[in-house]
Amino acid sequence: MREAGEDEVVFTAGGTPVVRLTRDGLAALHLTRPVIERLSGSLCASGLFLSLAEEGWVAMRVQTAADFDLLLALVSLAIKANM
Repeated sequence: MREAGEDEVVFTAGGTPVVRLTRDGLAALHLTRPVIERLSGSLCASGLFLSLAEEGWVAMRVQTAADFDLLLALVSLAIKANM
């Protein structure tokens, strides 16, 4: 399911928002705190990730095909983490 806002599109799984895409090439993923803690070293090392104020969410820049591939893999994790 997806919800469209003026500046972003939100994809949900089971009614829970899991991905927010913005016009400026940012994607926010609801990975949950345990998943973020487990992957924090790799997420930080990639250089793509920004911190978000919201608990359990991370944001990444999506600029290349490789970034998009990583985003798709993390969307799968976000769906599993929120089910």
